[in-house]
Amino acid sequence: MPRRPTLGGVPTLTDPVATARSLAGLIDAQAADGDAAGTMTRPVVDALSDTGLFGLLVPRQLGGAEADAPTTLAVFEELSRADGSTGWSFLANACTTAFAAAYTGDEAVAAMFGGARPVVHAGMLGPRGEAKRVDGGYLVHGRYSFGSGCGHADWIGAGTLVTANGEFVTGPSGLPELRVAFVPRSQVTFLGNWDVLGLSGTGSFDYELPEQFVDEAFTFPLTAPVVQRGGPVYHLGVLVLTAVAHAGFALGVGRRAMEEIARMARTKTRMGAATPIGDQQLFLHDFALQDAALRAARAYTFEVFGDAQATVDAGAELSVEQTQRARQTATYATRAVPRWSASPTRGRPPTPCAPAPCNGVSGTSTPPPNTSSLTTAPSRPPPRCCSTRTGSGRRPGLRASAAMPRPVGRGVGTLSAGSQPAVLTVRKAGTWMATGGESSVAGPLPAPLGSLTWKW
Repeated sequence: MPRRPTLGGVPTLTDPVATARSLAGLIDAQAADGDAAGTMTRPVVDALSDTGLFGLLVPRQLGGAEADAPTTLAVFEELSRADGSTGWSFLANACTTAFAAAYTGDEAVAAMFGGARPVVHAGMLGPRGEAKRVDGGYLVHGRYSFGSGCGHADWIGAGTLVTANGEFVTGPSGLPELRVAFVPRSQVTFLGNWDVLGLSGTGSFDYELPEQFVDEAFTFPLTAPVVQRGGPVYHLGVLVLTAVAHAGFALGVGRRAMEEIARMARTKTRMGAATPIGDQQLFLHDFALQDAALRAARAYTFEVFGDAQATVDAGAELSVEQTQRARQTATYATRAVPRWSASPTRGRPPTPCAPAPCNGVSGTSTPPPNTSSLTTAPSRPPPRCCSTRTGSGRRPGLRASAAMPRPVGRGVGTLSAGSQPAVLTVRKAGTWMATGGESSVAGPLPAPLGSLTWKW
């Protein structure tokens, strides 16, 4: 395949982290418009394209930067700090584009990466569709959700289960074979369905892939990809590169959250307090602990992925422990994100409740799966879209409320007279139990499910 050191007039990406940082002002300024549109705005898309950042994980022989894992992690962190939705969209684009560039056949790469501008891929790669094995390729169809970044993508990926003669095909591991197929944007029907409270600007639309033939060159096995081109970073595999993305997102959003908390604490005062929250010892104590936890998670994250990169640079395969560490650190970084009453994407107070149906905890936002949750339950009445019911308990005078979890699980409310949390558990038997402090109370579920208000 011919070598293309640059893509048309796109400059070579020599310092990806500094480039990402230089776009923070533009991204932050465009964030509200992106939230309103439900996808990344055109000025941000153009900036990511013009600077070469969309080629972050594209092999050098295709004109990309072929960044290593620590550099990629730092870029994801910077963009997610600027705006959570942009960071999430970009990591989905960068990883999916990397998989297409490194793991598909030469014919597919020539078609997908042969243009003068950086190409962008997106899609849901989990096995939501079917790929019927036929001569030369597959008949692929399926309906997908959470296609993050597909609002501006040129090619769409679709995860499938492979079948032959009406039976699932098993891979070398003995499990069903999972295969990802890539098709042009024009061959996909987009269905919208992205009206959410958190990460609303990620363009995570539903889409449908009508049954169509996809040449085998445009596919790759999801759990056992073979590197067709590019350097050591692609030997990390799909799961580890995805862990790099999720960890970078968590670190960036966490860092922005701490900055927003510090900014608000300088002027915000509690009712009856003479000084701002930022001058109070308890706040400073807890803020310092949270800052240390996030910094520790960041150090561990860079250590883990730096070690993984060094292993593949040396021509070795990752050990089982290294792969597990990659997943562990992504989870740990997410758990280290501060939890407070702000939207995960913008630092704005959350909308009390989705239009319909009411779900989650009263007064909090509900981000999509695989995102960090920066939520608490502020002391406010249940949203109007929730029905209420009152129970009785042993401590008169204290009231608490929380929205019903769905369908079974826990939600957290707050006592209206005091600061103790009240935990609401919905049981499978059709009852609920609320506990707060040393007291608890239980009762039957309301119909329809909505919110409970109970007295101690």
